[in-house]
Amino acid sequence: MLKKLLIFFSILILSIEAKIQVKNGNTEIIFDKKTGEIINIYFLGKKFLKENGYFCIYDKEKDIILKKGRVIKERKDGFLWQSEDETMELDNSFEKINNLIIWNIYIKNLEDKEKRIEIGINLPLIEGRWKFFDGRYEHLEIKNEIKRDDINSTFPLSCVYDENSGVAIGITPEQLISYLCSKFDKNKNFQYSTRLYLKSRDKEKIRFLIFACESDFGWRNFIQKYYDTFSEFFIHNKEIDPKIVEGVDTAGFPFGYYYSGMSPEILRRIRATTCWCYGPWKREGDWYCRDEYWDYKPANEEVAKKSIQWQKTAEEYRKYREERFKLVKEYDVGGCFYIWNGCESSLADEKFPESKITDKPSFMSYYYETAYWMFPYGGKFGEFFEDGLKRIFKEIDGVTGIAYDSSGGMGNRKYYGKLIEILDLPKAWDEKGIYILEGVGIAKNFDFIHSLRTKDGKYKVGIWINPGGEHPIPYMIVFRSDRGMIEWRWINTYDKNTKELLNIYRLLMGRKVIGMHSTLRGDKFAERINWRDFKKEEILDTYRGLWKHMIIGCLYWGILPYPDLIRGIPEMFEILPLLIEIKDTGWEPLTGCKGPENLLISRFGKKVKYFTFSNSTKDRINGKVEILGKYFEGFSPILTNWFGKEYIFDINKNTIFDIEILPREFLVFKSICGYKGDGIRVKTKEIKRADSIELILELLDVKGRNHKFILYQPDGYELNEIKINEKKINLRDLNYGIKPKVNDIVKIKFVSEVIKSREEEILNFPYDKSVIFVERGLKNFAERIVEYFRFWYKYGSEYRKELIIPVKNIEDEKIENEYKIIIKEDKIPEIRIEGNSLIIKGTNEELKETIKKLLYLLDKKYVYYGKFHVADTLWYYWDEPREKNLETIEMLKYIGVYDSTFSLGEIKK
Repeated sequence: MLKKLLIFFSILILSIEAKIQVKNGNTEIIFDKKTGEIINIYFLGKKFLKENGYFCIYDKEKDIILKKGRVIKERKDGFLWQSEDETMELDNSFEKINNLIIWNIYIKNLEDKEKRIEIGINLPLIEGRWKFFDGRYEHLEIKNEIKRDDINSTFPLSCVYDENSGVAIGITPEQLISYLCSKFDKNKNFQYSTRLYLKSRDKEKIRFLIFACESDFGWRNFIQKYYDTFSEFFIHNKEIDPKIVEGVDTAGFPFGYYYSGMSPEILRRIRATTCWCYGPWKREGDWYCRDEYWDYKPANEEVAKKSIQWQKTAEEYRKYREERFKLVKEYDVGGCFYIWNGCESSLADEKFPESKITDKPSFMSYYYETAYWMFPYGGKFGEFFEDGLKRIFKEIDGVTGIAYDSSGGMGNRKYYGKLIEILDLPKAWDEKGIYILEGVGIAKNFDFIHSLRTKDGKYKVGIWINPGGEHPIPYMIVFRSDRGMIEWRWINTYDKNTKELLNIYRLLMGRKVIGMHSTLRGDKFAERINWRDFKKEEILDTYRGLWKHMIIGCLYWGILPYPDLIRGIPEMFEILPLLIEIKDTGWEPLTGCKGPENLLISRFGKKVKYFTFSNSTKDRINGKVEILGKYFEGFSPILTNWFGKEYIFDINKNTIFDIEILPREFLVFKSICGYKGDGIRVKTKEIKRADSIELILELLDVKGRNHKFILYQPDGYELNEIKINEKKINLRDLNYGIKPKVNDIVKIKFVSEVIKSREEEILNFPYDKSVIFVERGLKNFAERIVEYFRFWYKYGSEYRKELIIPVKNIEDEKIENEYKIIIKEDKIPEIRIEGNSLIIKGTNEELKETIKKLLYLLDKKYVYYGKFHVADTLWYYWDEPREKNLETIEMLKYIGVYDSTFSLGEIKK
């Protein structure tokens, strides 16, 4: 008996030693020591494999699959594996990050000749009702092989899952890879691979990631773990000028669309902070405008003659350009210098032929010249390209970023040229030969751009991208950008193709801000329908429906509208501050929330959370919504409606409430408070004010004795007080354990760190009868207040007049005037009313933000939405006359609005 036990334990020990175990969190992978094959993958004890998984190496030359081999050396963090024919070697090591397992593979070519291989992971899964996410689309029924090998608009992660859990394979986000492929077939084989070109005795590194997790939200569970693990790729660079990512685009000012009468007040009212500065150069590729390349024969001389670039010398144009960019600073806007990876055709043919991607040139940005698409990294053109950018940021003030345009496509071309031989970048291959994806070169440009600093040295240079209408864009470009732009025609939450395009773009952009391009205009409506076939009421309803629809799209994807979609639309003005707040908290893939079918649900923010529920259908949606507490640090959110309506919630492990939404309507909930405990039923209402957030919880039902409220402090606010039935609670921590009772009323108040005065006093101050007294060096802050009221009394007031508030030096404060506005420097920022004086204090930098917040507060009383210009060609004239579309004017006559401008709020049914 003892002998049998010894034999049993010897076999057990040997079997244990024959395995390599890698475990992180709930994911466990077991390898065979002898072959390196994957024996199994486990999640909370659940097996995924019906037989061994393996490295899948396809050698193009030999046309065989090498899936067997042997482990020739074992280490603590991995093993060295060699193919059976001893032609290649894989050095495997494992990292544990978050709950993911990173599988580092150094693959070495042991032969004296090149290799073209495809390397990946093959997992034969057990039988089950599997669903497949290929990196862009979810496949619910798998009857044949599903294969996705288009790297463009594909997330670098794929997963297979059932209703409980699943397994994912992908690559880490920093890698510059030109080919990815994911497959799943009816036999339950899950494969993920990339292609490599290896020179003789060459070595390349691939970092796969593999992990299992729960899947009650399908592929979103896996993507969320990817986001949380590699969060730096899904937020903008923290060292760039914040104006690039703060607000709305300004429509291409100051190049191309500049108007000398544009007002900073117009920009402020639409919350415009950044500018896509179109074409500030003459010859594509020569962004700096070098003297030696200035004169050449354009493709279209008639068009060229009309352009200012052809009327000046290179030096004169560079000076002119500097003056243009100074304007963006004056208007408190972040200018982005517009470029793309192109080069004027004669310059490319003469100097940089080895970098051309396309065979034929075509007309591009200015339409007076033709240009080639170029591989923008490495070789003479790469040096020329980056040297031009370096000079620009060294010399031009006001430029804070690069607006990298797609001009009809971005990053999706393959480069097969001579630079392949010299570039030290991973290379892929196809039936045409060895190539590097265009996006890899652009990604290298982006790394270079982020290494540059603005002329004043304060910021790193930011990067703003647009994927060119409906064209795809590879992950490595998006992951390295700071801001995005939508350029296809309309956000349509009904249309399948549009929705899929926006879904993958948001998925790749992560928590970064996305805005809209100027082509997304409301006046296109008249061009798209035969309005004569509709009744007047139908046309007006359609107009209103477009804006409701646009708001739903903005909320669902977290997108900021374009100026022409804001002006004249009261609903857009009302929702714009909320869209800015939502943008700041950042989109999250995992909603953590379930509701009725057809309900559009999005979540923004990790601590302070926003949930948007939208109905883009023509039917009323109602039913129960459930927010799962396990996804929010173990507590259930207590929600407040952004519009101040009362809502009742059952809160235990989850937050549950009834929802009813009319067609093309939406609801937005914010959570600054959470709950852990035995369960409560609450009625909530949030009172929105510029200087405070006051949350009122009325307890309708209380269960058990275990209760804990968790508070999160929103950015820009500090916790001021908590009251239970008007009795103050001591503020010791943000986590409070209390013993609530039925009918208790809990009030939680956060106060703005900057504006702590009473709102009504500030709103009712007689600004039109005041004089502003300002310390030296602070006059520009006074001018913002002067411009605010000059603008409003000219355009917004019922009694139009020219109003200029006088500005005096603070030494003249003794001048007799009943009402005074005093602006002075102080360490503590403050706005307060003292007698007949409005006092505004702060450091020079803080005063800028304090004045902005004051003006946004004043907007509540001095409301002006502007006019909705159906036939606009330029937005920034605001209400000045402009070109009209004759067909649109006919339509306006038909519906009874003869003037070319009106506010949608003014049109009654």
